[in-house]
Parts: sequence; C-alpha cells; structure tokens
Amino acid sequence: MSNTRFYFLFFFTLSVTLHSQNHKIDSLRKLCASIVAKPSVYSTDTTLVKAYNSLSRELIFIGDYEMADSVANQALVFEDLKLSTAKKMQSSFFKRQKATSYNCMGIVQSCIGNPTKALDYFNYSLKLAIEIEDKKGISTCLGSIGNVFKDQGNYSRALENYFGALKLTEELHLENISAIHLANIGNVYQAISENKKALTYYFKALRLAEKTNNSRSVAADLGNIGLVYNHMKEYDKALEYYFKSLSMAETMQFKLQVVNTLGNIGSVYQNKKDYSKALEFIEKALVIAKELDDKAGVARLKGAIGAIYIEQKKLNEAESFLKEALVLAKEAEDLNTEKEQHYSLNKLYNLKRNWEKAYIEYQLFISTRDSLFNQENTKRTLRSELNFEFEKKATADSVKHFSEQKIKDAEISLQQEQIKQANIKSYALYGGLVLVLIFSGFIINRFRVTNRQNKIITIQKNMVEGKHREITDSINYAERIQRSFLATKEQLNENLKDYFVLFQPKDVVSGDFYWAHTLHNGNFALVTADSTGHGVPGAIMSLLNTSSLERAVELGINEPAEILNHTRQTIIQRLKKDGSVEGGKDGMDCSLISFNKDKTKLTYAAANNPIWIVRASTGSATNQLIELSPDKIPVGKHDRDSVSFTQHEIELQKGDMIYTLTDGFPDQFGGPKGKKFLYKKLKELLISIAHKPTNEQQLALKDILIEWMGNTEQVDDITIIGVRV
Repeated sequence: MSNTRFYFLFFFTLSVTLHSQNHKIDSLRKLCASIVAKPSVYSTDTTLVKAYNSLSRELIFIGDYEMADSVANQALVFEDLKLSTAKKMQSSFFKRQKATSYNCMGIVQSCIGNPTKALDYFNYSLKLAIEIEDKKGISTCLGSIGNVFKDQGNYSRALENYFGALKLTEELHLENISAIHLANIGNVYQAISENKKALTYYFKALRLAEKTNNSRSVAADLGNIGLVYNHMKEYDKALEYYFKSLSMAETMQFKLQVVNTLGNIGSVYQNKKDYSKALEFIEKALVIAKELDDKAGVARLKGAIGAIYIEQKKLNEAESFLKEALVLAKEAEDLNTEKEQHYSLNKLYNLKRNWEKAYIEYQLFISTRDSLFNQENTKRTLRSELNFEFEKKATADSVKHFSEQKIKDAEISLQQEQIKQANIKSYALYGGLVLVLIFSGFIINRFRVTNRQNKIITIQKNMVEGKHREITDSINYAERIQRSFLATKEQLNENLKDYFVLFQPKDVVSGDFYWAHTLHNGNFALVTADSTGHGVPGAIMSLLNTSSLERAVELGINEPAEILNHTRQTIIQRLKKDGSVEGGKDGMDCSLISFNKDKTKLTYAAANNPIWIVRASTGSATNQLIELSPDKIPVGKHDRDSVSFTQHEIELQKGDMIYTLTDGFPDQFGGPKGKKFLYKKLKELLISIAHKPTNEQQLALKDILIEWMGNTEQVDDITIIGVRV
C-alpha cells in the first residue's frame, strides 16, 4: 500500500514551535468565527486578507478542508473587491494575496481528490505570480502543479515542474523551500523504484529541513526515507524512521502525515507476514483518512486491507474492499492506486478460478500500467534531470521564461504586423493568380486521389495496430499465467529463508523457469531450468516441463534422479504427437536440488546445467568454489534417453552459498570487445560476492550484467538462484 506523501507550499512560510502552532490554530479558529459573524469589522483592514490566507493554510494542515476552502473563498471575494476599487493596491499586494488564495484552494481540491479543479486553481495562481514577477510565488505554483501530476502518475510532467521550482529557490537561496522541492523529486524517483536516487534526494531534503527547523518537512522526510527502506526490504530501518515520523506528526497534529505513516507501518508488518498488526495500523489510518475526506488516501488504505485479506484467503471480504478502493481511486483520478486494485482483483479472481474476470482485470491492469510507464515518460524523466544538472544557466531570467502569456501577446502582435505587410505586397501578385488557376484543377484532382489513399492507409494502419494490441495483450496475459507456475515467494521464504532469484526473460514470456515443491519425504526440491527455445515457444515448453515435474512428484517420487527420469518419459510421450517424423526432441536442461529438513545434506541430479557451491576456506582469505557437474544429457528425447540420470549427495556447511543457473548469463555478449561473459568470469564474480547479503548479491549481478551488455541486445533468458545455508 505504501505511498509517498508530497508536500504543498504556500506563498508565505511561518516557522513556529509545536506548542505555539497549537496555540495559533486555536487563535485562528476563534478569528475565523469572528470574521464569519462580523465581517464588517474587518472590511477596511488590509491585514484581513493575510489573516484569511494564514487561517486557510493552518486549517489545511489540520485537515479541516471544508473550512479552509470557505476561508480562502472569502479572501478571494475581498481581494476582488479591493482590486476593482483601489488602484494603488492593484499592482502587487492584492495580486500576491489572491495568488495565495488560489493556491490554498488548489491544495484543498488536491487533498480531497479533485486534481482537475486543483490544476485550474494552481494555474490561476501561477498567472498572477508571473504578472507581478514573483519568483518565489512561481516556484510555489510549479511545485503544487508537480504534486498533482505526480499523484496522477504523470512523472515526467511532475519532474519538469519540480526541477523548475528548485532552480528558482536555489537562485533565491530559499533553503527551507528547496528542501520541499528536493523531497518531492525524491517522491518521483521512489515511485519509479529508483531507490538510491530517492534516498539521495530525501537525505538532502532532510538536512535542509533540519537546518531551517521545518518540523513538518522533517516528519515527512523521515517517513519517506522509511518508505524506501521498506521497498529495499530493510524492515527494521523502515520502522525506525516511520515511528520517528509518526511521533512528530502526531505531536504537530499533522494529520495527513499521520495517515500516511500509519499506513506505511502497516505495510511493513504486512511484508513481515504479521497481518494482525498490519491491519491494526492500516485501520487506524483509515479512520483518520475518512475524517479528512481524503478519497485517494481511503482508496489506498482499503486496497491495502483487500490485499491482506487475499493473503489470508478471505476472498469475499477482499473483493468488497478492492472494489470500493477501485471506485474511490477512479473518482480521485489516482492511476497508481487504480492500477494496484486491478492487479489485486486479477490475483483474487485467479484464486477464485473465475478466469474471465481475471483476464478482464489483467487487461485493465496492463492498460493502466502502460499509461503510467510509457517510453516517452521515461525519456522525459531522464531529460528533466539532465536539464537540471547541466543547464542551470538557462534560468538566468526565470520570470521571463515562464511569462508565456506575455510571449504569446508579443507573437500575436508580430503576426498582425506581418499580415499587414503581406496584404500590401499581395496586390503585386494578382497577375500570378492566372497561372495558379491553370494548375488548380490538376492540384484538386491529385488532392482527392491522395486523400482517398491516405484513408485506405489509415484504415490499414488502425487494423495493424489493433492486431498488435491484441497480440501484446495476449502475450502479457500468457506471462501472467506462466508466472503462476513458478515457485512462489511464499514457498521460497518458508523453505529457503536467505536467498535471491535473478530472473530476467529475454522477451515478455520465458523458456527459463524455476519450480519448487515439498516432497513426500519432507525434503524441499528446487528446479532451475532452461526449456528449449525462448519467447512464446519457450514459454509453452516451460509449461509442459513444469506440469511433467508436478506429475512425477504427485506420484510420490522423492529422489531427484528418479524425478528427472520420470519427467523425461512424460515429455517424450507428450511430444510424440507433434507431427514430426521422429517425435519432438524438445525438453529442458535443468538442475534439481533437494534439501533435507535441517539443510545439512544436499541431494541433486542435473541435466547439462551445473550447480556451484561457494564455501569459505579454512585459514584462507579466498573462498572455494565447488562445482557439482551435471549429466551431459537433456531432460527430453536424446540418443541416450534410456540412460538414468545420476544422483549425488553432498554434506553442507553453515554459510555455504549454493548457486543454480541457466546458460543465459555466461552466454551473454557484451563488454568492450562484444564477447561472451563466459562461465569462468561468472565463477570469479560469484566467489567475490558470496560473502555479501543475498539481496546485495542480486543487485551486484544486475548491475554487472547491465554494464556488460551496454547497448547489446539480450540474447537469451537469464536465471541465477543463490541460497545461503
């Protein structure tokens, strides 16, 4: 469920202690009542506008959106009156205050889930800030607009506005506001799973917030840092930062942050499989989110409860919560949350074996996901960051840069002058019209022919695009089905504890697969396999291979070699019907390892794929790699398919790292000379990283693979599994 909470800015900022803030809220509530009861008392006081806007801001922070919106509207009415009657006030003061009122109204609309209205108000505010050349105000508006785009999942537009806002505050040396923009940029990188970048921006924001004594920002920064650690599965660190954030937010009555942090704490406990604690914190958050009328927040929290109920196999309760969450997410135009609900509903209907509904939800999930993560968004995200890092000099006059309306006015004037000059010259060209008329019939005829051809081309293009979408949707759904045959995270967590899986198909679907099962004798078996082919043919073959393994285990076969022998015969029998003269020679290369209950002994059989154990050498700083060689025959039709697979046993030692793999990683081309990575280099790499935590090993392998490939295309499916004893 976890989701970052962005920060909104105001046109003015007051630094107060927690005690004085509570006192100020009480005072402003009384002032609000006085203003509503006796508006005439304040009608001639120019400080009334500031009081209205200050009150609206504080009401937003405590979550009283209805009153905040009402007070901002009252300020707007008074400002419009002054602007029409007092020319002296028109130039700056009232325009600045009017911009602040629109900003407050935009924040209210965003908080209650009306992003379209929010953008309207923020754009009104931006226009006024540009008119009075208020750089700080422009920065505020850009930050607010970025927040709306970020919440809608439009990350490229969000970053464009955030970086623009940050440039201005750095120019003005406004460290307290720069901290807020930095945190919002961190939110975007967190949303696209760039965890290291997200932490970089969050810690920068935290340092500036602490330096400027901005308690609200500190609380939110702590919460967002906790969020990243949660995603990185460093749960103790996540809880440490979350509880610090929660304590500060509750003391300040910063209700939005309280809701967000309670939900995120629940998310950590959900990840730790402590569902009762997860529900306890999420339900607390839901109560406050409903009080705040925060549609987007309520949608996320209800979706989180639904997801937990799925894991608890309470499917009917889960369905009710997920449907409610989906409706609210659509009302709030929150694509991220909408996407998550479609994904959860797909999972739920698969469990209920309602395949039709599951397929519909999967298509909706893909459609929503593609809206969020299309290629253009990614390119524009990277371009925004590069612009920020290397083109700061382009903002020498940021006010002029954003004065779009003034530029448009100038362009219109220029165009009008050009038209005037063109009219004068046109009289000299009348003679040429005779020649034009001669050819006009020909041109019109060609235009009609071309138009008909274009229509035909457009129809054909639409047909091709439609077929392409159908094929893509089918392949994406096939990938979902294939993943349901893989070993589940729950299986691996329960039986292996400390492990990693690097699984990177060449295409959407894969010939590689990994499968696990608890055997009838209590041992835990893990298969790492490479089916014949990749892409769609490989994926279909992987399903046949998996079902053949399952059939062998269901018959009560416990020994790895016998499981592979039986699987081989099943595959051969099934592929006899493929229409070829000799019968299908497809199958798989694989390793099957079986752990006894206390993981002191490993029993295995392998077909072409090796098994490696990296063990710390006694009295030596260098680890030792033990290679468990496979049989040089596949699991499938072969000249030696009557020969039994060989079974081996090996005693394990505490701390051993066991690696099973397919040939995708060592066969990958890349590097400066475009050569294969090779098994030798992979062995050396695993020896060098085996001492690291398993999650760090996985990241190291990914990073090295990306660096090795460069611009080279991936040539095969890639799978490496590491298990620590």
